[in-house]
Amino acid sequence: MPPFYAPAQCRATQRILFHRLIQASVNITQPNRTSVNVYRCICSDCRSNAGEQTCSTETGCFSSLFLLENGQSSVTKGCLKDADHYNMMCRGPRGKPNLHDTRCCTHDLCNKHINPTHAPSTIPPIKQEKLDVQFLIISICAPVAALIVCLIIVYMIFRHLMKHHAHHQSVPRHDLGPVSHVQCPCNEERPLIQDLIDISSGSGSGLPLLVQRTVARETQLIESIGKGRYGEVWKGVYQGESVAIKIFSTTDEASWKRETEIYNTVMLRHDNILGFIAADVHSRKSTTYMWLIMHYHEQGSLYDFLNRSTFDAETLCRLALSAASGLAHLHTEIFGTNRTGSKPAIAHRDIKSKNILVKSNYTCAVGDLGLAVMYSQDKDSVDMGENPKIAVGTRRYMAPEILEETINAKCINSFKRADVYAFGLVLWEIARRYVSGGIVEEYQPPFYDMVQSDPSIDEMKKVVVTENKRPSLPNRWTGDPTLQVMSKLIRECWNPNPAARLTSLRIKKSLLKLMDSLKPRNNCLNRTPLITEVSDVNIHLESMESEEKTANHPVYGKAIFKPETKQTRSGDRKQSPHPIPKQKSDSFATDVIAPTVSSHISEASSPPTSGSQSSNAACSSTTDTCLYCKENHDIDVCKKFKEMSLKERRNFVKEKNVCFACFQSGHVSKGCLNKRTCKTCGNKHPLLCIMKALKKSLKAVKPIL
Repeated sequence: MPPFYAPAQCRATQRILFHRLIQASVNITQPNRTSVNVYRCICSDCRSNAGEQTCSTETGCFSSLFLLENGQSSVTKGCLKDADHYNMMCRGPRGKPNLHDTRCCTHDLCNKHINPTHAPSTIPPIKQEKLDVQFLIISICAPVAALIVCLIIVYMIFRHLMKHHAHHQSVPRHDLGPVSHVQCPCNEERPLIQDLIDISSGSGSGLPLLVQRTVARETQLIESIGKGRYGEVWKGVYQGESVAIKIFSTTDEASWKRETEIYNTVMLRHDNILGFIAADVHSRKSTTYMWLIMHYHEQGSLYDFLNRSTFDAETLCRLALSAASGLAHLHTEIFGTNRTGSKPAIAHRDIKSKNILVKSNYTCAVGDLGLAVMYSQDKDSVDMGENPKIAVGTRRYMAPEILEETINAKCINSFKRADVYAFGLVLWEIARRYVSGGIVEEYQPPFYDMVQSDPSIDEMKKVVVTENKRPSLPNRWTGDPTLQVMSKLIRECWNPNPAARLTSLRIKKSLLKLMDSLKPRNNCLNRTPLITEVSDVNIHLESMESEEKTANHPVYGKAIFKPETKQTRSGDRKQSPHPIPKQKSDSFATDVIAPTVSSHISEASSPPTSGSQSSNAACSSTTDTCLYCKENHDIDVCKKFKEMSLKERRNFVKEKNVCFACFQSGHVSKGCLNKRTCKTCGNKHPLLCIMKALKKSLKAVKPIL
């Protein structure tokens, strides 16, 4: 601050007082100043002539600490320029905590040893960052977890309500009384179902409407026999006769209405269409459910029948022809005297073995018309009901055009051709269970070896459309006249081109022709068909080949080398459970007359003989040179050969490069032509069946006559 001077006329004492007053005012604004002095301060940004980093000032010195953005600190020292600078640096408001700190002093080089430091932080910065991240994670995860818990709670509540609802809708078994509780005394004559149908209007659509609405009150439920796509099927009793009751829940009311509408179609009744009796709405304990009452068939579905039974050619034709007749009746449009008396063309859209029932006379009836579509003459369009989707039904039986959804939904013939494709797969299932020459394949659904048990549409599309695959036809079908006709029909049914497929009427006529061709063979078509119930095992080609290799092979098995005892001869003289058609003898083998074990072994061990030789000569073993010991006997009775181990016998045959079946050279056992027809099982083997496993399986076969 510049000095102040008093006037010249003032006295000396007044001048001294004036200077002291000025000095007091300066001391107020600049503390620690007793007099006007010039201070030297350490300066970090300046350099004096002497090389020292100092500066001079009359106000004071300062030392400041600043925190940079990179986390490092910087200390700045220097001189205070004036009072304003002093007030700003030393008395001004502090900045953000821990960012900067300033210390001031008022004597020479006072800021040399002043080095401000940051106050220790209560929370480390890194830890604070971690807390911020954790808070962010918690703020995100907590609502998500709460939402998941809420969804789980809602799902559990919904599931509980659905179980409660289903429990009230289902018919509890404890409410069902025995059949004797039905209010229809045996001594009282009550009209039968057929009598009630006969007195109806004659439309062929079941009972009159007023009778239908009272059926549920007079029907007694017995037991649940299955579950379908939209409901549960029960066996019941109505008017003293067994009936099948399909029970729908209220959620499937549309399907019940559609199936009822189809069954009420004029002139739909047919022997090969599942018989419709009535439709009713029944309530129990404030729960409503719908009933469809149909004819009951004890044999069950065709799927169940094929799983447990094998049959002959006549039954094959009966099953196939009756199913084709039912499908043809559905597809056919019948014109009456007026439009109200005409039957529209109907396409099933879900043809499969589970939707075809088997009657007691081994004929079929087509059922489950819930997905059927009709051709309406009035609108000249296809009536699809309340289910306009194209890809409906069972995916395994869907035609290529259904899988691709390229079908013309406005044309009823397109849906008919899709039914024919599915029916071809059903024919394939039936033909596999036909016993021909003692050979039969075990039941398998179509495409069992190509897709999984519950295939998706994409999986079926890949197999059926992209790769154009179909179920394989066994080689044995080419040697049987009946199966040859079936093979041709099946191939034409599942043609990839819908227009090239047969019509249902053409299939029916072809099967009728096949049925007529069986008349000379069976003499009478009205005889009881031969149905074989398989309890434990199915005697099919694969099992026969396995048994042959393990028990009855001249090299692999030891049963052929066991000595024949009297007990074996007398105990094994059993005829076949059902007659097998006599096979034509080939030029390399002769027919076997006696089905005894001894004759089987003799023929099996004998080399091929000419067709001119008598059958009696074939039963006796012919003498030949042993391939192993070169003595005058056959190798199968060679004591030295049978004493060898299995491995030694196998190596011996390989070294000789002969057939494992007949010990002849020039071919392998798989293509051996020296196979004969076995009189026990009807199969062709290199050696005849005498193994115990086959006898047990044959005993398990019970023919139904």
